[in-house]
Amino acid sequence: MKTAIIFLFLLTALRFDARSETSVFTLDYATNKNNNPFQEVKIIDLRPNKKALGFVKTGINYKLTSITFEGNLPDSLVNFFKADKSNPEKNTDLILILHEFFLTTASTDAARFRLNLRCFTKKPDGRYSEVFNVDTTYKPIGLNIDNKLYRCVSEHFKEIAEKTAVNANKYLSVEKSYTYSDLSVLDSLEKSSIPIYNSINYKQGIFLNYEQFKNNTPELYTVKVDSSNLQDIKIYYSDTIKKKVKKLDNNDVFAISDGISLYKATSFGFYKLIKENNNLVYDGQTSFFMPTSASDASVYFLLFGIVGNAIYFANTKEQSICLRYQVGYLRGNSIPIGVPETANKK
Repeated sequence: MKTAIIFLFLLTALRFDARSETSVFTLDYATNKNNNPFQEVKIIDLRPNKKALGFVKTGINYKLTSITFEGNLPDSLVNFFKADKSNPEKNTDLILILHEFFLTTASTDAARFRLNLRCFTKKPDGRYSEVFNVDTTYKPIGLNIDNKLYRCVSEHFKEIAEKTAVNANKYLSVEKSYTYSDLSVLDSLEKSSIPIYNSINYKQGIFLNYEQFKNNTPELYTVKVDSSNLQDIKIYYSDTIKKKVKKLDNNDVFAISDGISLYKATSFGFYKLIKENNNLVYDGQTSFFMPTSASDASVYFLLFGIVGNAIYFANTKEQSICLRYQVGYLRGNSIPIGVPETANKK
């Protein structure tokens, strides 16, 4: 009954003019040099959540507003890399793989543009090799931060296109090459060689970093998990010699394994990892996503959609909203992909 009431309340809260709850950004190709050597350019979108572009905080009340783009964003990004029709130097094909693209304003004068993009050019043998990649978070600052955030997308894509053109035939690895079919499932292909995604048994111990985690090679400790309070999972460990039991600080490690399950460490605590479609995901909390009103809460529905039967938003004065995150297989960063079925579940 309680769940039903909460669900009806949220549906009522979602009755708003969608246009007033969105912020539209555009791309600027005006100063694009168009001297790229690419005869054909295609993009493969491997983002975990293809609908969520991000959000900005606007107005006097610093209100969450979902970001939208009119048209197909991945296809539009291709325009930065296309050669001018009159360019006689068009002599190769380019494949772009988009792993991450997310925009946020962290405050009234600081923003974040998270991008993971990889560029592959066609070799004489018809296969593709990587020539350039970007895996970074751009941080525009200053007044009119929303406009600066949107402008920086075009500015950085122009730079990326130029660098890709310069490196069109400079392969990052002469050994690694792929067919177009390979690139369309590159995430699955690359995960097949990462032990943690293919392990049935997880070695017990503490993973200090993502390198240890992905190789399933933890520091060897005896680990005990206290999950009696799902809002505050506690991890205890002891070495094999002194046997002294200590409580593990979640800020000091990447993840842990008790030999049965994996737990992701964040600055907010430990969260149980589950394998979902060969991805490692967890439901976690972060103050960065704290809603301040029912209308703010509705932004998460625009970003991620309704998952499950109902969403529970905790008391915002005491507890932040819970989102579902996917561990990025390339470098271990946490990527927001949705709202879990029960927002206070770990």
